[in-house]
Amino acid sequence: MIQLTIQPIVHRPVGYDFGSWILWLRPYKQNLVPRWLGRAAQALFYSELSDVHGELATYIHDMSRLKPFTVSNLIGARVLDDMQKLSPERLVRLRVTSMHPHMTAIIQNGILPALKHKGLSLHRQKLRVIGVDYGVGRSNFKTVEQLNAFSSDSHQIKIHFISPTSFKRTGEIEGYYDPYPHAELVFGSLFQKWRDATPYRLSTQLNQSIPNMVQLNHADIRDCEISFARGQKGVVPCFTGTATYTIHEPESYLRRQLHLLAKFATYSGIGVQTTVGLGQARAIIG
Repeated sequence: MIQLTIQPIVHRPVGYDFGSWILWLRPYKQNLVPRWLGRAAQALFYSELSDVHGELATYIHDMSRLKPFTVSNLIGARVLDDMQKLSPERLVRLRVTSMHPHMTAIIQNGILPALKHKGLSLHRQKLRVIGVDYGVGRSNFKTVEQLNAFSSDSHQIKIHFISPTSFKRTGEIEGYYDPYPHAELVFGSLFQKWRDATPYRLSTQLNQSIPNMVQLNHADIRDCEISFARGQKGVVPCFTGTATYTIHEPESYLRRQLHLLAKFATYSGIGVQTTVGLGQARAIIG
């Protein structure tokens, strides 16, 4: 049987390629804030990164390709129409992920200690950081080798789209958003993010074959939309929920690469606007 091998094209520093953190936050007072604070969370991240490494913050902010991090919207507040209610009695969460070993180290050793010490502010609301959850088993840091080591070669993949997710179709005069988990969009997005974020090569056959290799079997999703009016982005139609895919591919190593991409979704997100809270997702195991 052909084994999956991932070839590094450059050496990486010692450490973890990918990281995921959940910050548990307690509001100082009760208040109503907009339901979507993804842009505020992104601005907070850039501000904290600038304090640790100003040059790097500017470089990442200005670059046009994939950013090596994602930040979620505020999670867990009580939603009231287009607002959410913050209260000291109810903890909320903020999730941050990294796709590069340098960024992983900066978040873990620079940004998080600072936030734990001083707290943070979103939409002029102060929140205290009362803890950081490092994921299942309190170990959500992975190298590429660790992520790949237990990749399945089964013929089925199930993905949970945790936050609103959407895709930008190209080739149109103006382009348009597609709020549906088509297999070619989901795995095409993950392939592109993997290619841009890591120095490890997957099979060149994989991306070209995705439309014929993977089929969406079932989608249990809910429609939603996110407004980026303040950021001049308008309204983005999205979806949340779960989708199950079948892999029609006899080669085990290609099935394993698709499972690897699905596991990578935990850190990269799927689709557009992942640095402002869209596209947070994870593969469902079992």
